[in-house]
Amino acid sequence: DATIVAADATAKPAAEADDIAEDATIEPSGWILLGFPDSSERLQLLERFLSGWVETGGKPTPEAEKRKAQAALIAPAPPQEPPPFELKPGGYDLHFRLDVHGDEVLRRAFGQRKDPATSLIYHLEDHPPCSKHQIIYERLVPIDDVHNSMGTLTSRIHCFDISQSEVDYLLSYFGPFPDCQRLTMIDANKTQDEVYDALDEHVAMLLDRKRDEKAKALAAKAAEKAAAKEASEAADAEARPESAEAAPDEAVPAPAADAGRTPTPGAEEPAELPPVELSELPKKIEDLEETLFKLLLAEWQGAEKEFMKDSRELFAWHIAHLADFRSGLHGLQRRFVEFLQRPDDKQSQIDDFVQKFNAFSEEYPDMRKQDKTKEELHQQVDDIHGRLETKINDDRQTSLDHLDEIEKSGWVEAQVDVVASQVQHAVQMEAKRYHAACQLLGDFYFSAMGSGLPAPREMPTINALTTEEHKEEVPDPKAKAKAKAKGKTAEEEPPEAGSKGDKKRKYIEAKDEETGEEKVGHWEFPFLQDLMSQAKKAIWPLEEFVAPANAEKADELDADPKAKAKAKAKGKASPTPDAAPSTKFAPQLSPLYIDFQQSLIAERVTYTHRLATLHNWAYRRLVALSISASEAFSQCRDWVLLRRQKQLDAVEGLVDILKEHIESDPPMLLGARLTLEGAHLHQHHNVRLQPPTPEIIPPSVEAAAPCRWTIQQLDGLFEMVSGVARAIGDASSLVPVRSVQSVFARLTQDLSDDIERKEQPRVPSFWRPCREDRLTQLSSLFEYAPCGGTVDCVELLLHIGLLHSPLGWPSRSDLLEVRAALEDRVPKGASWPDFYISPEDLETLPLFSDPNGKEADFAQKNAPSTTSAPSTFDRARAQLRWVGRVLQRFAAPAQQMESWALEVAAHDFLVRGQEEGERIAEQLNDMRSTSSNSPRSPTEGLGLGLGLPDPKALGAADPLGDDDEDDSKPRPLPPRPEMPRNLPGRPAGGISVRQLLAYLCAGVTPEEGFATALAVLGPGPTLPSTVPTAAVQAVLLQLGARPLPPGQSGDGRPALPSRAQICEELGLHFSTVTSGIPASSLSGAAAAGLLEKFGLSRRHCRAQVEKLFPHSGGKGAAQKARRAMSGEPS
Repeated sequence: DATIVAADATAKPAAEADDIAEDATIEPSGWILLGFPDSSERLQLLERFLSGWVETGGKPTPEAEKRKAQAALIAPAPPQEPPPFELKPGGYDLHFRLDVHGDEVLRRAFGQRKDPATSLIYHLEDHPPCSKHQIIYERLVPIDDVHNSMGTLTSRIHCFDISQSEVDYLLSYFGPFPDCQRLTMIDANKTQDEVYDALDEHVAMLLDRKRDEKAKALAAKAAEKAAAKEASEAADAEARPESAEAAPDEAVPAPAADAGRTPTPGAEEPAELPPVELSELPKKIEDLEETLFKLLLAEWQGAEKEFMKDSRELFAWHIAHLADFRSGLHGLQRRFVEFLQRPDDKQSQIDDFVQKFNAFSEEYPDMRKQDKTKEELHQQVDDIHGRLETKINDDRQTSLDHLDEIEKSGWVEAQVDVVASQVQHAVQMEAKRYHAACQLLGDFYFSAMGSGLPAPREMPTINALTTEEHKEEVPDPKAKAKAKAKGKTAEEEPPEAGSKGDKKRKYIEAKDEETGEEKVGHWEFPFLQDLMSQAKKAIWPLEEFVAPANAEKADELDADPKAKAKAKAKGKASPTPDAAPSTKFAPQLSPLYIDFQQSLIAERVTYTHRLATLHNWAYRRLVALSISASEAFSQCRDWVLLRRQKQLDAVEGLVDILKEHIESDPPMLLGARLTLEGAHLHQHHNVRLQPPTPEIIPPSVEAAAPCRWTIQQLDGLFEMVSGVARAIGDASSLVPVRSVQSVFARLTQDLSDDIERKEQPRVPSFWRPCREDRLTQLSSLFEYAPCGGTVDCVELLLHIGLLHSPLGWPSRSDLLEVRAALEDRVPKGASWPDFYISPEDLETLPLFSDPNGKEADFAQKNAPSTTSAPSTFDRARAQLRWVGRVLQRFAAPAQQMESWALEVAAHDFLVRGQEEGERIAEQLNDMRSTSSNSPRSPTEGLGLGLGLPDPKALGAADPLGDDDEDDSKPRPLPPRPEMPRNLPGRPAGGISVRQLLAYLCAGVTPEEGFATALAVLGPGPTLPSTVPTAAVQAVLLQLGARPLPPGQSGDGRPALPSRAQICEELGLHFSTVTSGIPASSLSGAAAAGLLEKFGLSRRHCRAQVEKLFPHSGGKGAAQKARRAMSGEPS
């Protein structure tokens, strides 16, 4: 968008001497602003300096408006219709806004170019250079101003669009004519010529209309001058005397006094008087005399000042009363609580009994055991119990009596009197305001009618409180005689049934008429009705119009009965012809008097509404005061009853303690001081002058056996192995054999001769020193196919950690208990055992449990030599936490991903083998044809002779599903497996359940380990008749626990078998890949052959580390270990 501001085309009249001959033409002149003002702030400043216009909210409030706002508190102004909205001319005429799309703006801006040589502006699309020489185009440069760069163009367009809503609001106030808005929208998506024509058209129309308006103004001015000239000539002609003498019998006008008389009977009634408009009243005020105007103004200001002063005083009084009432009510409760907590002699009675009891027990300890002595002591306890209960009941009655005295002290009634006085003062203020407003209205309207000021009226006295309390009662002899006859005086009359309280308030108790049950009553305040009745007597009545002078005469007649009788007698007589009729009953009525009566009605409505508001406020405030006071006293009464109950409970507790000591065997003294503080019983034991010495808890020290690694040593080994694995890769858990040998060589150095290095042994004593060949044998225990040359870090660390443990490796029953404990924790969307647990959950598993105390016996045999006995070290828990840290560091991939990767590798290998066989067959086939008598394929058997894989051996599918019927047909390849998706991710610090159990299922023999793994990690503890092939593959190859080894054959053949190869090795039909493997094929010789065939026996069998490092490391232990590992006879 763009903004164009056009100033008003000022008229340049021709300078002529004669004003009548003014030129009606207007010469266009002025100025144009481009892009300004672009915000509401700038538009306000521009308009302010051009025309002086300021927004309504920005103008200071005039003093007259402030006075009107204050006056509305006393006499609210009648509602007025707002003046009709009219457009203001303002400081300029038109405000053009070019409406163009944002994309078009960007196109026009980015297409502008400038010729530095000529300073001409071109546009590459809309206004290119006329010459098409290459030189002109080469020197054109983009226009990119420093202040308005192209990089900020979109931001500037956005800011402009946002600010236009406020600009539109301000422009809606202005227009060059009442029916023409200043803001004009121009469609700028057109060409430049069309946009210019639209702008020129609007300016031309404005100029033409201004010329027409100027011509009309000149014509009206000329007509006005001609009419004035004709009126002047007519006045001069009438002023000339038509004759030398005037007519002698010219009628004399009637005196003005006769105008106010009532027409004679029989004459026509006057027409209906027109109503007085509100806009006519200011004119009436201007017509008043200055003295009368000042008198009315002083009367109004006096009433206003008095009302404002009384209002401020009343509000301050009420606020102070609220604060006093709250503080007073709180003070009453606080002082009553202090009264409840007054001291008494109950504690002295308890102290005397305890002192005597202890003295008797110390002097006669043997008598305490006798039954008669116990009976006597029980009787003494019952006596003190009765005395304390009597004292508590007496205190309760005293507290209730004191509370009744507070209620009858009259404090609440005094607060009610204060509120009643405030209410009466507010009503008196409102009555004074109403009376002053009505008096001022009467003075104004009678002055405007020219009838003089009316006599002031006296406001009736409003006092509903003094009449009830301080009015002197005049004795009535008749009433006194009647009272004597009845035998009672008026003062002895019983109060009204069902009410209580003083005269200002009454509590009316309600009862159910049918059942007679008491209901919740309500408060009544009789003085309120009396006060409102007196206030309504101050309402001005509506009267017929009476002139002020005649009104005074009428008042005199009303005051003098004889004069009134004379007037009646005169009225019966026939009036004389010259006598004027009475003006009291037939005055000259004015429209202003009717408006005066309407103003009185409006003031009466306002007055009664305010009285109703005051009545409602007073009733709510009085009810709230009464309820607050009643609730406070009821709360105090509840405190009394609650304190009594608590004191009785404390006494019961005291009695139980005393009787317990009486029955104690052996006899015990009352070593604690028993204090009955209020409603609480305390036992104060002997107080130490110094705090007791805290119990020293010795640190736990693990027993260091010569053949077993401690947790601290295992942590050191774990850190070093982790460092080696981290050097290879963050996700690697396979490290070279030489690296493992280097780690153990460094740890097993003999540091006994190094006196300077004083550190804890990093390996057990039987491991120091250790020869290189022994470490080589240790590494060879964990080096096996298909991971030749590498060692599994998790397997190595677990074997070292569980070496020579008295608990040993977990048994099959232990692992099944772990499975039962974890099956309930399988999260939603996961399956057993492919999920993760937290380290806290790992510590709760029944692993390494020690019900027989084997670890304690082991620690006792290898107890460390310390000055003081250390705390018990929980090796089982510490070892379980260490296993969790190992599995967290060397986390294995998900089982589903490893299974998919293995199947994909097998499939790709088959595809490559088949393609290679076809390629070689095509190269070796010279005839490129096959005999029709040959039953075989031309490429069958060719790949096997060249060393290519057999698809049938690797599990290629038979399309007919029967391999035994026709082995001559080649098997088609199965489809490539799809990657599993939406697998649960490993949480931070999570431990894989499959990885944990797969390593712990290792058995003494491969068959035992494989069977344990199938039971723990398979479909169930008891194998079904058919086991899924995927589950068998995962357990057999330990997928999800160990990393997949790379292929070592050099032709891309997978290092581990696929599912089809497993079924092929078991001699099963290929359909078992999808249907499942029979459980009978997974046990005994079949399982042993399967493990031996694929070289997986070492995976399911524990390494014999204890043979290399035996439990006893005496003389020749290393030599015996080497012989045991090599198989030589000892």
